[in-house]
Amino acid sequence: MTHRLHNPVCSLRSAGLALVLLASAPALAQTTASDAGSDASTRKQLLATKPAADKVIAVRYEDGHAARVRVLSVEGERVRFESLILGGSITVTKDLSEFAPGSRLRMIEAVSPTGTFEGHFSLAQRAAGWRLLELAGRHAQLALESLSGREDAAEREAQLRAWAAGALEAAVRRSVDSGDLSYAQHCLKLLTTRVPEQRSEAALSELTELVNALDRQLREIRNAPRQARVESARARELDKQLAPLRERVALGERRLSEAIASSAQTVKSARLAQSAIEAYRAAWSSAQELATRAGEDPLLAEELVDLGERAQEQIVRAALHAAHVLTVQSDFKAALRWTDEVLAIEPDQREALELRRTIQIAAAAAGNIWSWGWALPPSVMPPAPGPQSPPAGG
Repeated sequence: MTHRLHNPVCSLRSAGLALVLLASAPALAQTTASDAGSDASTRKQLLATKPAADKVIAVRYEDGHAARVRVLSVEGERVRFESLILGGSITVTKDLSEFAPGSRLRMIEAVSPTGTFEGHFSLAQRAAGWRLLELAGRHAQLALESLSGREDAAEREAQLRAWAAGALEAAVRRSVDSGDLSYAQHCLKLLTTRVPEQRSEAALSELTELVNALDRQLREIRNAPRQARVESARARELDKQLAPLRERVALGERRLSEAIASSAQTVKSARLAQSAIEAYRAAWSSAQELATRAGEDPLLAEELVDLGERAQEQIVRAALHAAHVLTVQSDFKAALRWTDEVLAIEPDQREALELRRTIQIAAAAAGNIWSWGWALPPSVMPPAPGPQSPPAGG
């Protein structure tokens, strides 16, 4: 029987520990016009709030130079602050757009009330619009925590989950349009493992195919120079040799797509992920046999290495997907088996290592706060800032 996460507020009372998952790419989409309109009055009041403390923060401008400021107020898209320079200060008002996204959010946080659903939800929407994925998830989680004891808790939670699904879907589509495969895959993973109940299986299947189509397109572009070197007769011979292997890979692709689309049905999704892995392993086994029979064949070897690397990449992706959906349903023992399968293939796979650690914490805490850990995995995170720089993202 498949269970879904319902009201996290209840389990939050006993969880008491926030779990952060290094999940996978760049950020969420802009908040929709309807979302922005529905919270316009709340946001206006929030952003006009005076700072509660005399707090100095480090910020970075879009052109890269840094400053230390004391924020006084934010009105709409304008921020008024004191710029601290050589022991003195000058008060100035600038557009938020002059600052790097992370700095914009910090400036708004400096004058925003904390502990309210409306305040944190607004900040989550801001963070999402500026492609600050981890901060969007963090403020969404804080928004949920603030609902304890409120009569409208269920309604507000539903509002937040609907927004998260809409923002993630829009992010997937925008990433596909811009050719950003890593980010598209990451946001698709968040959508299908954190809020899968917000979309039908058909809708998730359509999104998965968009991402897969981009993947195929990028691989074709990457392989084009090699294909151009192969004479037509030799190319036909290679195609014939590789056809059975490619069929097994294609089967794995279909099963993994089905697993992602059926994420709301945990048992089915995990079973399909297992089926995908079996197809990829079968393809690689056949590739090794073909390489042994063919002997020294540089062109064939290149093709087989590409196929094998693709199979391993997708096996890892399928196993991590199964671990994620099982973690959502608190089946921690099964989830750990999947992370261990990844680590048996790639012992230093950082997402699997971090997921294994957070699953163990989740099992001890018996909570579901993990759902709002939207941090990017190391493979798609920006370079770390220098020791004197503000944090990444501004």
